[in-house]
Amino acid sequence: MKDNLEYKLTLTGDVKDLLSFKNSLTGVRPRYAKDNFFNSASRNRKTPLNFHSIFPVPDELLKRSYLFFDGDKGETSAKLVDGCISGLEWEQRFWGTHLGPTGVRSRFRKPGNIYPETQLVYTFICPKKWDDGKISFLKRLGAHFPKIYFTIDGGENQIGVQQ
Repeated sequence: MKDNLEYKLTLTGDVKDLLSFKNSLTGVRPRYAKDNFFNSASRNRKTPLNFHSIFPVPDELLKRSYLFFDGDKGETSAKLVDGCISGLEWEQRFWGTHLGPTGVRSRFRKPGNIYPETQLVYTFICPKKWDDGKISFLKRLGAHFPKIYFTIDGGENQIGVQQ
């Protein structure tokens, strides 16, 4: 059984709306104050599909360790942020996966004989666990971009979301 699955996210809509989407989701991974691995130079490059850009991890969690609460300043417990104790937990709850997509590629398809409308297509890899959370994640994206129609292929099945 694979731990990661490849997905193709296709957005259909007006060029202006697709460019707005593309600009809104281009960014870098969140930087956690106490995790050198998650803050490495390779993680500081902009990626064309960055979940943190549209649904940012709260600042209070970015000040902690990514994986768990580590008892900062002698504290034995931490305040929950959106019901979460760590960045890992928050990402899984609000993005449907941890770390977000990797290996992201994007391209525009112009309207023509094959595609009647302009499309923006992303291909990427996400942990298999994202397959369970992708519908709610796409509905949240749809709420931010109501004029765009989203379709996702890959993983275990195909779905479409339009607000």
